[in-house]
Amino acid sequence: MLSVLFAMVPLVFLILIWDNLRLIKNNSEQQIKQNEQIIKLLEENKQK
Repeated sequence: MLSVLFAMVPLVFLILIWDNLRLIKNNSEQQIKQNEQIIKLLEENKQK
């Protein structure tokens, strides 16, 4: 029983790491979209 518990510990860490990487990727994509919108707004302001 104890060995099963020990075997699951690295699995839990792997799942947590994978989940964090997924969140980081999503945040990066959101940040890129926001930056593109900001650039667009700045360019529009420059043209005025």
